[in-house]
Amino acid sequence: LGLEAEAATVEQAVAAALDDGLFTADLAAQGRALSTSQAAQAVLARLQ
Repeated sequence: LGLEAEAATVEQAVAAALDDGLFTADLAAQGRALSTSQAAQAVLARLQ
């Protein structure tokens, strides 16, 4: 689709959220999981 720069930006936002310790239940330590909506909001916040 020719959106390499945009894809890289999204990947960087996801990586930043993960680096900050923000994970959904499938990846988080017990009791520290975000909901899918919370994780999406965390990524969106890092895109701005």
